[in-house]
Amino acid sequence: MARPKLSDGDTQRLQLKIGDDELREIEDWRFANRIQSRSEAVRRLCKIGLLVDEVIDVAVDASEKLTDATYDNYRYAADWEEWLQDNGDDDGAIDASVTNLASYAETISDLSKIVRNMIVGIHNGIAPLADAKDLNEATARSKKNLEDVAATLENIYKRMDEREDNYLFSLVFQRMSVGQRAAYQKLSEPEQDAFWATEKQKLRDEMGGENQK
Repeated sequence: MARPKLSDGDTQRLQLKIGDDELREIEDWRFANRIQSRSEAVRRLCKIGLLVDEVIDVAVDASEKLTDATYDNYRYAADWEEWLQDNGDDDGAIDASVTNLASYAETISDLSKIVRNMIVGIHNGIAPLADAKDLNEATARSKKNLEDVAATLENIYKRMDEREDNYLFSLVFQRMSVGQRAAYQKLSEPEQDAFWATEKQKLRDEMGGENQK
């Protein structure tokens, strides 16, 4: 009976030296996951290591953004509380504050979902590599699981981008005078798009400068 093909390309023999402790850990993992041979266990562990290396940076980045967004929300609430104590509800300040806090809260919620989905994705990517009887089958299942997670993350990021655009749109619109709004309405669609792109970038730069203070 022919041995199962290990990969789509040619196979190469790899020789390596490892310590007794490392070998014992590989053997323990192999038996715990009922892997037929030591070489098969090593191949699967290599796959797992490469998978984790590929996705871990995204998870770390999302967790850092979550931490930053949580702090920004706290700082924004504290600043508004102090301002309102000094000035009162001037020209709808409370409504604006609540709206902005809600936007921050939605961002924190989405970032939390990203971190959760990344952790679940890493687990779902690794699980088939440990459980499936055939490595090719395991690789295919792992890839499918990661593609599902990637699609979920893409939808979350898209929703976050849309919310940011709407938020920036409202800020720009609030700053425009009646005359500026009338002039804007006379612009062609490409000119309006260019206007919004410029104004939104100005706001991003402005908010970025404030965050660095």
